[in-house]
Amino acid sequence: MIKLSIALNVSADYLLGLTEITSQKSYEIGQFVLSEGAVKAIVSGRVNVNVLNALLENGESI
Repeated sequence: MIKLSIALNVSADYLLGLTEITSQKSYEIGQFVLSEGAVKAIVSGRVNVNVLNALLENGESI
């Protein structure tokens, strides 16, 4: 299952029909090139992740 999900670039949960989200759920934080302060703000809940998602998904340029 893992090899198949890697080959198809989707999550195992997606292959099992547990989610409609194709991307993996967890990433190495270094992949996002966020500052330590930004990571702490997100993890601590000081940042509204719904607003952050909307901004990143719909924003023309940040």
